[in-house]
Amino acid sequence: MLEVDFILSGVGGVWIFLFLSGYGIGKGFMNGKNSVIDQYGKITMRGLLRFYVHRFLKIAPLYYGYCFLFEILSGNLWYWQNREVFFRMLTFTFHGIGGISGLGHLWYISMAMQLYFFMPFLELVIRILCKTKKQMVAVYLVTIGAGLGMRILFFKIGRDWQTDIYTNCFLNLDLVVSGMLSAKVNQWYADIIQRKYQVVRKALGWILFGMLVLYNCYIYWIGTDTCIHIYRYLLPTAYIISCTLLVLESKSCKRLVLESGGYSQCEIQNAFLLMVKTAVTKFSQYSYAFYIFHICVLEYLSRTMVQAEWFLQNSPWIQYIIYYASAIAMLLLVSVYFTNFANSIRLWALKPGKEAFRKCAEQPKCYPKNL
Repeated sequence: MLEVDFILSGVGGVWIFLFLSGYGIGKGFMNGKNSVIDQYGKITMRGLLRFYVHRFLKIAPLYYGYCFLFEILSGNLWYWQNREVFFRMLTFTFHGIGGISGLGHLWYISMAMQLYFFMPFLELVIRILCKTKKQMVAVYLVTIGAGLGMRILFFKIGRDWQTDIYTNCFLNLDLVVSGMLSAKVNQWYADIIQRKYQVVRKALGWILFGMLVLYNCYIYWIGTDTCIHIYRYLLPTAYIISCTLLVLESKSCKRLVLESGGYSQCEIQNAFLLMVKTAVTKFSQYSYAFYIFHICVLEYLSRTMVQAEWFLQNSPWIQYIIYYASAIAMLLLVSVYFTNFANSIRLWALKPGKEAFRKCAEQPKCYPKNL
């Protein structure tokens, strides 16, 4: 549309988000937010149920609400004519095949829900296998090696990339497990990650990440078979390594300042990172709705604003800037509204459990059954 179509591929973003999902959930397991394992190292049914309920209530209201709005506003008969695919969408087993524009991208939500099911058990396995630094490194290397090997194996035996690899929950476990392992490293071994190597590690991570993004854009511009095969089967592992280098942290700035006896460059850097973290955290509240609605907003602008005479009179790069600036603005407005609506539903559904917990806290040796 705008002579810059090679920039628009978002496939690599899926791998990044899967890694970050594993990192975020793994961090939640470590700090007790998503605790499902007791002090004896066993998974508790109460913790497991609480984890699944919270995940479902965070995903389902906006997901089902979008599907309902799409059916009402689009005015087509797709749901009624594709009952099997519709059932897959309702049960989070949809892999993108058989969908239509505006619904096909929801396969990622289905795969995410499937991965959430395995995460508590993956956390237990990681705790059992990763008791030392060497064991952690070994499990990490086995994980990325197994993921790479499985993708190449499926390619060699002729399996379909879309249904059997890209949207397959099991073929993406290496991305999630690597993220969870990175969270463990930050929690357990932050003190022994030498600061003198931090700059080098971050530089290597950003250089590799930048090269991957440029290559991601380049191959969709060139589109040769060799480039596509490298992209589909090798780049997920490369993204894991680059993201791992970027998320690993060294000693906290506060501790380094105490050791140095005064203000340091680390404090200044930390203030900047805090501002960035605040902005990213604020946006992350709406990123899920951003993803859910992005297809509809982009399609709407492509059918309306892009056809306007004043828009076509601009140069391609100006068109590109106007198009995506308008899309981001619209998506933010839509995302804020529907995220707040979905959060109100989630809080209403969780209210009985919170009330039971409050009453239980006032009584000794109370274990409410509905928590």
